[in-house]
Amino acid sequence: MSDSGAVFLPSAIINDVTPHLTQFGERVVSKQILDWVTDAEKNVPYLKGGGRDAFGRKTSELVVSEGWRKLQEYGINQGYAYLWRCTFFEVDIACG
Repeated sequence: MSDSGAVFLPSAIINDVTPHLTQFGERVVSKQILDWVTDAEKNVPYLKGGGRDAFGRKTSELVVSEGWRKLQEYGINQGYAYLWRCTFFEVDIACG
């Protein structure tokens, strides 16, 4: 990490997170991830269906591409969704 991080974080924290951030950066620019991102950008999600039936039940379906599904699966498997929820929704009990 650059020296500018030292202004905001103690060196012990910088030394601890640098390998993790480096590994994260290498993963997210891999060909596989970039292929999923490209697919997700080309095939944006959309709603299929008419909304609700006569009884108020949802009849629409969110349609997402393979890229969206793979990115979601990857994020969940790597714990990124968990970390995001713990960071931004501090009341989430599952965050421990």
